[in-house]
Amino acid sequence: MSKETIISCDLCWYTGDNSNIKNINVDVIMTTEQDEWRATTPYFEKFKIDVCNECQKRRLNWEPVFWSWAQWYNDYFFKK
Repeated sequence: MSKETIISCDLCWYTGDNSNIKNINVDVIMTTEQDEWRATTPYFEKFKIDVCNECQKRRLNWEPVFWSWAQWYNDYFFKK
């Protein structure tokens, strides 16, 4: 018996049906330095992340994706 791989959305952590999650290239607004957790002037970077259908709809409606990093923890998010 093989184990099923569970994929979660990197933005909202949805872990339902894997067919609703795609691994796509996303332009992300960087808000912290990559080697330290200090705030920096925002800039764009492209990342390949897992995105569910609902978050993809938000992205396509021009809602920007942000990124923050601290001690080996990546956090992709929408600002509320």
